[in-house]
Amino acid sequence: MSLVYKAYNLLHDINLMKKILVVDDILANLILIRKILKGTKYTCIEATSGKDALSILNNDPDIDLILLDVMMPEMSGYDVLKTLKQSEFLKHIPVIFVTASDFDNVTDYILALDDDAVSAIFKPFNFKSLLEKIDYFLWLFPESLGITTYNTQSQSS
Repeated sequence: MSLVYKAYNLLHDINLMKKILVVDDILANLILIRKILKGTKYTCIEATSGKDALSILNNDPDIDLILLDVMMPEMSGYDVLKTLKQSEFLKHIPVIFVTASDFDNVTDYILALDDDAVSAIFKPFNFKSLLEKIDYFLWLFPESLGITTYNTQSQSS
């Protein structure tokens, strides 16, 4: 394989890397998700609170997806999501709630999605299911709707 071909493939792979912000106040959950994402086409960025997540997003708006814990002290996942949806630069980022809550009734689950989360996954979760959900919302879902991501649009400008 030629050096030029290797360089092309490396640049192509870098362009396909997606950044996922994982927000959870429990360190063990962050470590677990980091291990699941290691060796995939995803870069994992971590925040231990809603306030930290918003700070990261304000400094790096090129996050492709957020895995957001619902129940956190000080600022819940719902509050973080509401803040995101008020920002022109951040509201396009898909959010998957990651929660220990089993949404005792269907109404709670529907309300979570009404808050503009694209989906929810429940702890403890199946690793394969988590990766499939991430893949779906980063690669298949936007294309099926004819949506290009903000990152793609901003790079072509």
